[in-house]
Amino acid sequence: MNWYEDPAELKKRRKEAGLSSRELAERAGCSHMILRHIEAGRTKLRGKTADALWAAIARVANLREKREARTLTRLEPAPQRPSDLANLLADFKDKYAGAYDTRAKIEALEKEVNGLRTELAEALISIRQVVAKLNAAAARDGAAALAKNGVLDGVPEEK
Repeated sequence: MNWYEDPAELKKRRKEAGLSSRELAERAGCSHMILRHIEAGRTKLRGKTADALWAAIARVANLREKREARTLTRLEPAPQRPSDLANLLADFKDKYAGAYDTRAKIEALEKEVNGLRTELAEALISIRQVVAKLNAAAARDGAAALAKNGVLDGVPEEK
């Protein structure tokens, strides 16, 4: 299951965004009961509903980050020394390191999936070739066995 199809991940992100299930359902344009069923795992999270739910969470999270950024610029003076800037950068990296790790993991998994798809395609080609050879051998051997037992006596040969 992909992370974006995981109802537990949806619920976690909804709570992180500070949304109730009713608020998220309203923002996504779906019923509260559908969202409850999805989060409980009784309904699959996919399609347009999944897109709408994730988009609503992303919008709220984006607005919250913008609000926090405005608040921080009002409350904190701009860094005056390079060491202040370095500390801010380190804080930022600590706060958002998980997002970059997740992106790297997703890219690595996508690369692995593409490699597996290639291997599967090559295996299917090999299997088809073996099946064709087996079919040809079975037809040849079957005809020989029929001829040997006299089953084909009086049957005209194909040309």
